[in-house]
Amino acid sequence: MAGRSFGANGSSPVRSDCVNFESHQQESDARTHRTQRRGDVRPLAQKIADEYETAGAIGILLGRGVSLAINTLLHWPTLPSLPTIVASVAVAVTVGIIFGYYPAWKASRLDPIEALRYE
Repeated sequence: MAGRSFGANGSSPVRSDCVNFESHQQESDARTHRTQRRGDVRPLAQKIADEYETAGAIGILLGRGVSLAINTLLHWPTLPSLPTIVASVAVAVTVGIIFGYYPAWKASRLDPIEALRYE
């Protein structure tokens, strides 16, 4: 059941990311033409995080609705419990922080010239 909940949560942000890539690219291009300060990227990151949060909530509700429909129509015990949903969201948030926010934060602390030297 955790896999089902995680799958519903995981697929929505991926689709949302594909849709928002073009607008994100345009915003990034616009930001490169002016002087950036350390806090300039945070509002954009917060906007994207809010979109992922909304997509995740829709995924949870959609997964819960489908499980309820299967339980009602086919009499299969498919309703995920609240602890299962909480655990899957906690895993998704942890993975997002470890593999998303931390490397971006670490990269923002680098000197751009030194970072480009290694590419």
